[in-house]
Amino acid sequence: MVVGALALGLAVALTLVPADEASAQDLGGGDQTRADVSRVGRAGEIRTSSAVGAAFFGAACINGICWPGATLIHTIRGTGRSITYQEGFFTDLVGAGTAGRQFCNWRIDFVDYNSSGGVNRRSRGAIHSGCTILENGRKSTVDRTAARSTVKSCAELYSADVRIVRQCHYIF
Repeated sequence: MVVGALALGLAVALTLVPADEASAQDLGGGDQTRADVSRVGRAGEIRTSSAVGAAFFGAACINGICWPGATLIHTIRGTGRSITYQEGFFTDLVGAGTAGRQFCNWRIDFVDYNSSGGVNRRSRGAIHSGCTILENGRKSTVDRTAARSTVKSCAELYSADVRIVRQCHYIF
């Protein structure tokens, strides 16, 4: 299932419905998805689900026609509130730094938010010194259980300690 539009982002998953709102704090776009990360199968069997979403940011323009310059892809897997895998990676869609900048001293954080927008948990990624214009990312295979008050889990890209973009999945 594909949800969203190019201007707002793209979300692909097995069990997704559109979110009610996009992240107001994204720079240049973004997308949130709702993912029920647990589904009951036949005979009460619990199946693991996953969700993949993309947040586009930056722009490349030629003769006044512009398109997204880069993307942050966020994948999450698990069952219920149990999260077994998260991955966040960014890539320049056109090459040569068309996202408008190089990414210097970058990191990707995985952040759980409650319904008031407060942070329940932040897993701060390692800072990668130097500058990058191509693809880079972070994976986490640490099994964990999201707090009962967590409503969404996000991947956030930072460069020089400034958040560039985030992509979130609602979890229930």
